[in-house]
Amino acid sequence: MSSLRLFGIAVVFLLTACSSQDDEVPIRIADPWVRATVAGQTTAAGYVEFHSKKPMRLIKVTSPQAGAVRIHRAVHQNDVMRMEELAALEIPANETITLAPSGLHFMLTNLKSPLAAGDEATLSFTFELADKSTLQVNALAEVRAP
Repeated sequence: MSSLRLFGIAVVFLLTACSSQDDEVPIRIADPWVRATVAGQTTAAGYVEFHSKKPMRLIKVTSPQAGAVRIHRAVHQNDVMRMEELAALEIPANETITLAPSGLHFMLTNLKSPLAAGDEATLSFTFELADKSTLQVNALAEVRAP
């Protein structure tokens, strides 16, 4: 694992701990990754796993490498798979929510440059807690070949 990736993981945990109103880290982010793009492609799908100790909602994802990031779910309807945008993603307490191919995912759109396998994408996840406060957690996502 690269030292930059280890640093990114450490930053995620430090930011989460600093943003928490108590001593425990309320959410764990595991294995964030984004699909590599080909020449001319301006969108990329991303995936991650969340496990929260408290109920919360993922309300926003941003990346400096993309014009926008949207939360989606794949819906199979009339033998056709289509994407449906979600305003927020519910993350119940003590459950693991997995964003994976052919299911929940996020889309980086209007990419500013191609994403090559082995690169890293910078992501910022904003969560809304039950008391309506927000928590921002940053992560480095590995860019993987399709």
